[in-house]
Amino acid sequence: MTYQDMTNLTGSWGLAFFIFIFAMVVVYALWPGNKEKFTEAASRPLDEE
Repeated sequence: MTYQDMTNLTGSWGLAFFIFIFAMVVVYALWPGNKEKFTEAASRPLDEE
């Protein structure tokens, strides 16, 4: 296996890995059970204490 083959392989697997991580973050952010948590976090800066 040459250096060029190795860089192509790791580039492809790295891209697939980051696409997977991005998809998991989007699923987590849009999961219905997390809505209350994110709503509370969004209004926290506006609370008086």
